[in-house]
Amino acid sequence: MGQLYKLDNSWREVKTIIPFGYGRVGKRTLPTLQQMFSIPFVIDNNTKCVQNNQVEIHDLKTALNKRNNEKIVVLTVGRVYTKIKEELEENGLNLSGGERQRIILAR
Repeated sequence: MGQLYKLDNSWREVKTIIPFGYGRVGKRTLPTLQQMFSIPFVIDNNTKCVQNNQVEIHDLKTALNKRNNEKIVVLTVGRVYTKIKEELEENGLNLSGGERQRIILAR
């Protein structure tokens, strides 16, 4: 969660985000993110978890239809990042952040 507190000043204007990933990292960081941002829903490939922490979970296609240009924040361990990155790029999203960061942004 250390990366969470290293966001640059451009985040001061961000009010709403959409987390991607409700695995170990997502479950651990979501409560903190909910205190900092409005979160309409979470994206996860395992949509069997219909609702957790009062937030709906949607697959990527559903989420992209519901999204209103909010930043997508990928919450994952490094080994899963490549797959998520490919999914986001296949859907036309530009990524910022690095391969080793735990929080990656999609716009």
